[in-house]
Amino acid sequence: MSCGFVDRALKLSGGKMTRSGHGIIAHARLAAVLLGLTLQACASGGGGGGAPIVQPPAPPPPPPPPPPPEAEYETAEYNAQYGLGMINASHAYANGAFGEGITIAVIDSGIDDSWVELRGSLHPDSTSIWEEQGGTLGDYGSSHGTAIAAVIAAARNNIGTHGVAPDTTLLDIRVDRGVQNTELGGNFPLYTETDLALSIDYAVNHGAQIISLSLARPPSAYEHGGALIYDALLRAVEAGVLITIGTANYSGDVPIEDRTVGDWLPVSFANDPAMRGQIVVVPALNANSELASFSARAGILADFAISAAGENIFVALDGNTSTHVNGVSFSGPQIAGSLALLMSAFPNLSGAEALQILYDTARDLGETGVDDIYGHGVPDMAEAFAPQGQTRMASASAEWVTDLTALAAPASCAFGDWAWNTGLFDDAVLRDDYGRVYSVAALLDQRRPESILTGQFEAAAEAGLSTVRTTAVGASGALTLRQPPARVDIFPQLDDELQRRQPALTLSYRSGNMEIAAGHGFAAPGVLPGAGAPVLAPSLEAGSGFALGLQDSWSTVRWEDGAFGFVVRSTGNGERGARSAAMTYALGEQTLALELGSASETGSAWGGSLARRFGADDTAETQFQALAWSGQLPASWRGSARIELARSEPALPDGLTVTQTPLATAWSLGAERPLFDGTLGLTLNQPLRAERGRVAGELAVGVDEDWDLVYDRREGSLTPSGREVAGELSYRWSLAGATLAMAARYALQPNHVASADNTLSVWLGLRTRY
Repeated sequence: MSCGFVDRALKLSGGKMTRSGHGIIAHARLAAVLLGLTLQACASGGGGGGAPIVQPPAPPPPPPPPPPPEAEYETAEYNAQYGLGMINASHAYANGAFGEGITIAVIDSGIDDSWVELRGSLHPDSTSIWEEQGGTLGDYGSSHGTAIAAVIAAARNNIGTHGVAPDTTLLDIRVDRGVQNTELGGNFPLYTETDLALSIDYAVNHGAQIISLSLARPPSAYEHGGALIYDALLRAVEAGVLITIGTANYSGDVPIEDRTVGDWLPVSFANDPAMRGQIVVVPALNANSELASFSARAGILADFAISAAGENIFVALDGNTSTHVNGVSFSGPQIAGSLALLMSAFPNLSGAEALQILYDTARDLGETGVDDIYGHGVPDMAEAFAPQGQTRMASASAEWVTDLTALAAPASCAFGDWAWNTGLFDDAVLRDDYGRVYSVAALLDQRRPESILTGQFEAAAEAGLSTVRTTAVGASGALTLRQPPARVDIFPQLDDELQRRQPALTLSYRSGNMEIAAGHGFAAPGVLPGAGAPVLAPSLEAGSGFALGLQDSWSTVRWEDGAFGFVVRSTGNGERGARSAAMTYALGEQTLALELGSASETGSAWGGSLARRFGADDTAETQFQALAWSGQLPASWRGSARIELARSEPALPDGLTVTQTPLATAWSLGAERPLFDGTLGLTLNQPLRAERGRVAGELAVGVDEDWDLVYDRREGSLTPSGREVAGELSYRWSLAGATLAMAARYALQPNHVASADNTLSVWLGLRTRY
């Protein structure tokens, strides 16, 4: 294994999922007069979206413990500053991102690092730009710069509140000369255009990745009309530095449409193409995520604007006293801190990329999309930390475009939750469009599937509502037609052909010892008749292996001669279909059958996802063998049983190989008997389940110091964590034109997921003429 790769994972949860409480969850579906009810005994659920990030320091230490949940960081200190919750900052903290390694230059009135909240946060090259020029500071001072610094980097120390990025290094550049600016009036310190331009250059030359500016004046207030500032900003953006600036403050009751940034500088430089979009304009919000009453809107700078809290911002001064401040001076630093969180978590990002992610993942405010009040909206760190755009996994020989939805497709069919139960993804990583590296295992863990078995109700509802008629054709034939119920026309503008539901049809003909049957729509018949009269699992007798390739159209040929018989079944075509041949032997009222067959799948592998999780197409060729029995039992009972074994060679993308051929089993038991002019049925079955199978490949497991992928061999199982076993009790009764169907089905570890809630499904159907 190469040195220098990193497997330190940060637990990200890019979204929130509803966590179910203890007790019973009910899922109901009503179809005409048919009612289906699913009850799930709830054990667990939920989780967040997002993923851990792989960062590149030295060779990896032993695997770290799982990161703490976001709520652990939502302390009283955190909640004292509503702006932190507004941007979901706790999500970044839960993933170890506090701004470490990022330097933010605060060009303002200076920072008093004697404040307990700011001790140890200043860069050693912090300076006064007037003193750098040989000047002597006057006695006039302001705590404005210190309050800005606290918004960005106040410590997490259980005192007052803390900053957005508390581990950020602050490069304090005092721009004023220590005297009051009497020309502007009010409480403003004096600085010149030269002072500001030199301060920007100083920040760039001393390693600042972000510059926080909370000052603005009209061009007439600058001795060169802003030209020196423009040139300094141009040098900054060419060096890749981001600049955050609040919009503008208004006093009095000014209508929102009149609150614009005007021509004030340097904020109005933001939409100059030469600035490359790296000047960020920040309107101020109140605690309700509305534009603060004093804040200018984004206006013509909307494409370069994103909003943040700026009204009634809590600042702890020295550990004993605190205050609340207002103004766009304090919204800009919130964005500077947000960018620092992103850039510290993902050191491969350029400043421009981090800013674009912040824009793309912002929570929308106001009118949909970018608007002239809020710009892009307000940052959402949970979304910003989640993978963006196309995600890609890689082996040493191939790269796969991997959609996260496909990667974490629900557990289903024979492979169940193999993706969550395999060692294949141990330390494996994927990249998003920005080259950020995420742990595949953690992405899957945050998307663990839930089991809600509504499909069985759909099938039972259609069967119950359909009209079925059987007509004799000559002396040896029969025609059966099932007309499904009319679909509600919710899209009347579409062609009727697009919505028409196709009828189901079977045609059979018998001559001597041979019977030929064909059908479309009905479930294909089994080799032997089933028992148990299941309502919610009506396809057991067809067999799990044959069902893998089952299509709408099918055909069978049966031949019997005394005790021996032969059955051939076929469905579909070469791309997707199934074929089998069976030998039967009857001894009195008991019949045995041995069936051999194959099934072809396109778009699935054993009915679920395998290659599709890696962005490839699923195909599989399966060979199956089955042993079946059907016969009469004591006390008027009739029974059936079937056990199957299947082998497959599923398709895999380049870079992955099958190291152990997948093997699956399935079985079912059924019994039924007449009861009160109806039929009582019992079934017990295990759906097709992978019992063995392994895949391996040289997968990307991290990055080195240059952010190049590092590969290592990984091998994993294709078997699920659990084993679904389901039992159904059913009763069917017909009288005077009415048909009643009742069923209760209980499934242990549904979809072969050991941690899944056991599921009770209850069905009641009544069909009658009226």
